[in-house]
Amino acid sequence: MQRLIETVCQEEEKKLIFQSIKNDIETLAYDAKGNYVLISIMTLLKDDQSCSAYLNEIIERLFPEIPNLINDMMGICVVNKVI
Repeated sequence: MQRLIETVCQEEEKKLIFQSIKNDIETLAYDAKGNYVLISIMTLLKDDQSCSAYLNEIIERLFPEIPNLINDMMGICVVNKVI
């Protein structure tokens, strides 16, 4: 999945990627492999001003989870990326 994300360059593709994970953001943040996928998606979105709304939604969804994420081995990686 990470390799696929690295090949995405069109705004429509980024939207599709975001839509595919939208309902699983919190789950991905805690997952051993999912957190890397989420970090890859966040990296992809941060470099594109037209996709900032997607990145903001991810951050907004994760914000209430920060106390739990910082105490989780996988979650802390996601928090470090957001910071």
